[in-house]
Amino acid sequence: MIPYKTQTTVTKIFKFCYAHHLPGYNGKCANLHGHNSTVEVEVRQHPGQYPTMVLDFRELKKAGDALFEKLDHKDLNQLMQRPTAESICEYIMAELRFAEFDVIRVRVYEADDSFAEIKIVE
Repeated sequence: MIPYKTQTTVTKIFKFCYAHHLPGYNGKCANLHGHNSTVEVEVRQHPGQYPTMVLDFRELKKAGDALFEKLDHKDLNQLMQRPTAESICEYIMAELRFAEFDVIRVRVYEADDSFAEIKIVE
């Protein structure tokens, strides 16, 4: 038995492409442009779930695939007022938590070396 408090999580990686622009922003991102994005979704175990198993990865894949089908190759300005990487994180977290996953972190890469992240802090 581990003598300290732990929390088990799993992470699923998704990829999608999108376009956006940032109205009112003073820089290149004010213009319509696109990203090939990688997204990490981290989920923790609900109390009372099957011991030592957070979830079946196929369940998260199914929900994530349905969500990213709505976002892939879309102009995200049609879905969000200001689609920054940060607000895309919030959107993804809200959608997957609504689907009853205990999502605690979402990381959206706009480029290989640049990401935004939202996480539940307790």
